[in-house]
Amino acid sequence: AHGVPQVVAYRAHFVTEWLARALAKTPHASLPNIALPTVAPVSELLGPRATPAALADAAARVLRDESARRAQIEARDAFLDVLTPRDASGAKVAPSLAMARAALDAVEAKRRERAKS
Repeated sequence: AHGVPQVVAYRAHFVTEWLARALAKTPHASLPNIALPTVAPVSELLGPRATPAALADAAARVLRDESARRAQIEARDAFLDVLTPRDASGAKVAPSLAMARAALDAVEAKRRERAKS
């Protein structure tokens, strides 16, 4: 939601956590942090660090600290910008319009393929 900071917490069975650490190609679990690793806008509590007390502390910090909240919201906006589809000229396009165009292009390509045979 717009303007609402977030904290991510993941806790799993210790074998699952061990496998995730061994196989993961990124130290992050949340998509914003994976997409913007140098900024890592979302606080993450992973594995044994994901305790109720740590989650409460992290949430309180981002809710009370105006600069931390503002930084997270700005990073979220940058993340959303990365995800926003663009047309050939580089202009932003609504995701629904980009999907509709992709579907129409696929249908047209299939039609051309059938016309050739």
